[in-house]
Amino acid sequence: MKTFTVEMVEEYVGLKAQIKDLETKRLVIREKILKAFNSGLKCPETCPYVLERNVIPRRKLDWRSVALALAIRLFKDEDQANAYIERKWIKAPTSDVEEIEVKVNPKWKGGS
Repeated sequence: MKTFTVEMVEEYVGLKAQIKDLETKRLVIREKILKAFNSGLKCPETCPYVLERNVIPRRKLDWRSVALALAIRLFKDEDQANAYIERKWIKAPTSDVEEIEVKVNPKWKGGS
């Protein structure tokens, strides 16, 4: 059986770990910066980058609930409406999303 290299696996796992660490650090500093902005502090203008706080309203809408409410109005019966929505959900096309999951290899006997 052909395989790709151990180096590729190790590089991928290492990069994934670094990304996780960096994302954790980014979230910590983000919270500090947001607290600073919210307390009235301004971004210094003596560095190459300027941070700007933007508040973007995000609507919270559950499309399945909206569809169900409309189906109930159409069918005048919640059970029929639920069955209709479920049929549509099952028939809806899907698209595959590729991901690479990192797992510990139970067959590996080496150690470092």
